[in-house]
Amino acid sequence: MLVLALEMRNILRGIGMTGSAVQRATLRFKQLSCMGLGGEAVMPALIREMHNIVPSLRNMFFFAKPDGTLDHIYTESMEFAAITQLFVTEFNGRQGRDIPGFRFEVALKSQVGVHDLTRLRVDINDFGRSEFYNECFRPVGRGKDYIRLVMRDQGQGVGMLTSFREPRDSHFTETEKNRLASLEPFFVHAIRGRRVDETELVDSDASGLIVADVEGRLLYASASGRELLLRVTHPKMAVDAGPVRRDALPGPLRNICRTLGRIMAGDDARTSPAYHHRNLWGGFTFRANLLRGEAQGARVVGITITHQEPAGVKLVRRIGELALSGRQSEICLELAQGFNYDAVSEKLGISKHTAVAHSRALYDKLGVHNRSELRSRLLEPSAAP
Repeated sequence: MLVLALEMRNILRGIGMTGSAVQRATLRFKQLSCMGLGGEAVMPALIREMHNIVPSLRNMFFFAKPDGTLDHIYTESMEFAAITQLFVTEFNGRQGRDIPGFRFEVALKSQVGVHDLTRLRVDINDFGRSEFYNECFRPVGRGKDYIRLVMRDQGQGVGMLTSFREPRDSHFTETEKNRLASLEPFFVHAIRGRRVDETELVDSDASGLIVADVEGRLLYASASGRELLLRVTHPKMAVDAGPVRRDALPGPLRNICRTLGRIMAGDDARTSPAYHHRNLWGGFTFRANLLRGEAQGARVVGITITHQEPAGVKLVRRIGELALSGRQSEICLELAQGFNYDAVSEKLGISKHTAVAHSRALYDKLGVHNRSELRSRLLEPSAAP
């Protein structure tokens, strides 16, 4: 932990008001990793920052069980959810269909750090002709340029990040590979944190729309609605998790639809029923309303989904939207988490006088008077502070 803290201080010294997007994203990445929230709780936010640190089309993170086998996978969108299932059921270690070095269990036991096709001793042309590439990745626009970061903690494999670029994009550079490798201890620290069910959740500002019939059958979902629904119905995508169903609604939500279907016309104004769910990826609230269709008075159910994330994740994102220096951003985060001047000065290795001066400047800039008001301002829903 001391090593991570020293690295954080070095980054802060290098970031000013004109700090590069890479530097600022790296700072946010490392702040998130050191919150102790748990890998699943912060992984969506970490992957978002990864696009600014090492640009790619999409990333997937593979979580390992204690015995080094695949536990589950985080992927960024619905289109890659289908790929995830295809990979784990058809190609991960299946004789005659896998590619040497790609199997998760083999990678975790025999590989360390950043690997590309060259280091895996896979010819890029052979890879482009393989069933693995053409069935899993080519249909969704992934190019053949591939890198992975295999993560180890005290010699034990704990996870793996994979990144692909689009066919027209340039190859991953050595600078980008080194940048990715430098994040390994922070990924590991994030994975070792506590679970999301032990922390405060707040609205993430992410929401989606679903339309179902009164029997609970999915009729329509917005892109964000499908992705949030995926997190609820398939919290763990792995070999033993079964196929990804894009049309499945949770049982309690289907029951709400059926209940609404039985409501008489004059009762539509009653309070909208809600379903609350919490799992590895945070909290989810579904609110349903009975809608009238145009055809013969048909009725359908409109459902909004809102997502809740750990408060610390939202604080880091909101602070990143402000025009602050690296040092100001770090002090702002510490204050918003409730630390006093003495704690801020000790954690960041600065004098109490410096902590107080920065804090007062932050309060004036944001129009707040204390830590409580600062936190409330940053956690306000919808509009950015």
